[in-house]
Amino acid sequence: GTGLVIHRNEAGKSQLSQLRAEAKAAYHLTGNQKNIWSTGLSLAFVQRSINFDGLLWDSQYNGVGVDPNLASGEQFFNDSRSTVDAGLGFLWRHRGRQSYNIGYSWRHFLQDQGFLENTADPLLPTQSVYVKWLDKMNFVDVNYDVLLIRQAGAMQILAGALLKYRFGLDSRYTTSKTSSMLLIGCHLRYGDALIPSVGYEFQRSFQLMMSYDINVSGLNEVSQRRGGLEFCLIYTGTTTPSRRKLR
Repeated sequence: GTGLVIHRNEAGKSQLSQLRAEAKAAYHLTGNQKNIWSTGLSLAFVQRSINFDGLLWDSQYNGVGVDPNLASGEQFFNDSRSTVDAGLGFLWRHRGRQSYNIGYSWRHFLQDQGFLENTADPLLPTQSVYVKWLDKMNFVDVNYDVLLIRQAGAMQILAGALLKYRFGLDSRYTTSKTSSMLLIGCHLRYGDALIPSVGYEFQRSFQLMMSYDINVSGLNEVSQRRGGLEFCLIYTGTTTPSRRKLR
C-alpha cells in the first residue's frame, strides 16, 4: 500500500504556517483469511515559515493610535526553514463478523530542529496506540475506536463511534463493487472537544467527511463552544484488481 498526505496550516496575522508533505508505504502479510499483519514507513518534507509584516508593536503608537508606517524597532525577520521527518508503525488486523485492529507507531525519528531553527530541544518522538472494533449489524456497521498519543509528558485520548450504512450493489465473485455509504458519528477528545462528523462514500472510491470540534474544556468561557471545522477527502483504489473463483 502507498499513500500521500499533504497538510498546510496557517494561523494569525504573522501567517505562522507549516506545510507537510508525507509519503507513506506499507507491506501487508496475510497469515490466513482472518489475520493480517502490516508494517509501514513514512517520510515527510516539512517547511515552516513566519511573516512579521502584518504585526503591530508598542513602538508604533503615535499618541493617538497605532501607525503601521512607523518603524517597529524590532529585529525580527521573515523566515522559512525546511526539514525532514520519519515514522514507523505496525498493525494487526483480525477480520470477521466482529473485526479488530490494533496498531502502534513511533514518529519524529529525524526531527532535529525546532519550529524554525536547529535547537537542543527539537520536536520529541511521539508514540501512538490505536484500537478499532467493527461490529456488523443487520443494516449498519458500527466502528468503535480509541486513539492514545503520548509525547514526553503530554497525552491525548480520542474515543468514539462511527455508524456506516452501505447501500447499492457489490458482486461477490467479480471486481464490480458499486455500493456507496453514508457515515455519521461522534468522538470525544478527552478534556478538550466533542467532535460530531458526517460523511458520504461514493462507490467505494471517493469519501468526503466533515467534522466540527465543539470546545468543552475550561476554555469554553472564551471560545463559547466554538471550535474548528474540518473537511477530509479520501480516495481508495487498487492497482491489482483480482477476480474471485466461482465455487
